Amino acid sequence: MQLKGTYKEILQIAFPIILGSFAQSINQFIDMVFMGRVGIVEMGATNIGGLLYFLIVIIGMGFTKGGQILIAKKTGEDDPKGVGNLFWHLLLILLIYFSITFTASLFGSKSLLSIILQSPQTIENSNIYYQSRIYGLLFCLLSAGFNGFFSGIGKTFIISASTIIMVLVNIFLDYAMIFGNFGFEKMGIQGAGLATSIAEMVGFLVFVSYLIYKKYIKTYSILPLPTFKLNTLKTMFELSIPLCFQYAFGLGSWLIFFLLIEKMGESALAISSVLKSIYIFVGIPAWSLASTANTLVANIWGQGKIELISKALWRVVKVSFLLSFVFILGLILFPTQVLAFYLPNNTDLLKDSISSLYVITIALTIMSFSTILLHGIMGLGKTKFSFIVEVCCAVFYLFFVVITVNVLSCPLYIVWMAEIIYWLIMLIFCIYFLKFTNWKNDLIYGDEKLVSDVV
Repeated sequence: MQLKGTYKEILQIAFPIILGSFAQSINQFIDMVFMGRVGIVEMGATNIGGLLYFLIVIIGMGFTKGGQILIAKKTGEDDPKGVGNLFWHLLLILLIYFSITFTASLFGSKSLLSIILQSPQTIENSNIYYQSRIYGLLFCLLSAGFNGFFSGIGKTFIISASTIIMVLVNIFLDYAMIFGNFGFEKMGIQGAGLATSIAEMVGFLVFVSYLIYKKYIKTYSILPLPTFKLNTLKTMFELSIPLCFQYAFGLGSWLIFFLLIEKMGESALAISSVLKSIYIFVGIPAWSLASTANTLVANIWGQGKIELISKALWRVVKVSFLLSFVFILGLILFPTQVLAFYLPNNTDLLKDSISSLYVITIALTIMSFSTILLHGIMGLGKTKFSFIVEVCCAVFYLFFVVITVNVLSCPLYIVWMAEIIYWLIMLIFCIYFLKFTNWKNDLIYGDEKLVSDVV
C-alpha cells in the first residue's frame, strides 16, 4: 500500500487508531472512576502503579515504533515478504524484552516502590496493583508488536476493534472483581489490575484471529518462520534503542513528576491523577495522528518521493490541531462538569483542580503540533535526533518541577506548567530541524543507510 499523504489517507489511517485510543482511555477512565469510589489513596496508588507498569511497556513500544518505521518503509517499497520478515524479528525482540522485565518486576517492584514513595499505604496499594498488572505484560507487549505491524502496513481498523473489545471486557471485569459482583470475590485494587491483565490477553487474541482471518500470514509470508538474521536484528536494535530511551525519559520524567507530587500530600496526588487521566484522553487525537505521521512519512520515503514528505506532514499537523481543539474547547467551557465525573462527592478537590485543568489545555494545544512533527522526524529514521530532543525536554521539565515543588513550594497549577515548557521546547527543536537542516539531502543521497537494506 503506497501512500501519497492526502487528507483522506490521513483520516483513513488515523480514525481507527483514534477510536481504539479513545476506548483505551475509557479503560483508564473506568479504573480511575472505580478507584475514586474506593478511596483517594487507592486512586493515587493506581496511578503510580500504572505509571510504573506503563514505563516498562513504553520502553518495549520503542522497539515497536522502530519496527513500524521499517515495516512502513518496506510497504512503501512494495515488499510484502520483507514486511513479514521484519514482523517476526520484532516479535522476537519483544519476547526477549518480556523475559527480562517480567523476572525483574516479579521480585523487585516492592523494593523499588519503597525507595521512591513515602506513604506506607501508597506503597502497599501501588505494589498490589502493579503485581496484578504484570501478568498481562506478555500479551500487552505482543499486542504492541501487532499494533506496529498493522500501523506499518496502513491497516489500522483492527487496532480499534481489538481495543474496543478489550475495554468492554475490562469494564465488565472491573465492576465484577473490584466490588465483588456476579459471583466474583471482592478484590478492590487488586481486582482492577487483574481485570486489565485478562482484558489485555483478550485483545491479543483478537489480533491473532484477525491476522488469520485476513490471510495476512500468506500475503506477508509470515509462515513458515523466516530465517532470523543477526543483521536485521542489529538494524532494528540500532533504530529502536534511541526510541526506547526516548520513551523511557519521557514517561520516566512523568513518573518522577508524580513522585514529587506525592510529597505535596494525598489530595495533590489524587487531583494530579485525575488530571493525568483527562490529559491522556484529550491528547488522543494528537497521539493517534502522531502514529499516522510516522507511518505516512516512512511509507513516502520508501517510495523515494522525498518532495511529498513536508506537505504530508503539515497536513497531519493541521488535522491534529483541529481535532484536538474540539476537545480542548470542551475542557475550557465545561471544566466543572468534566471534573465531576471523577470527583462527584468531593467539592473541595474539584475546586482545587480547575486552575490546573486550564493549564493543561495550553499544554495540549502546543502538543497537537509538536508531537506530530517529532514523530514525523522519527519516521525519517532520525531516532537519535528525537532521543536528544526528548532528553532536553525532560531535563528542563524536571528542573522546573523540582524548583516549583521542593524549593518554591508553589501551588499545584504552577507545577503543572512544566507540561507547557516540555511541549514548547520540543516544538522549537522540531521546527529548527525541518526548516534549517539538510534532512532531504540525507534521504536523497542515502545518508540514512541504517534502514536501506534491512532484509
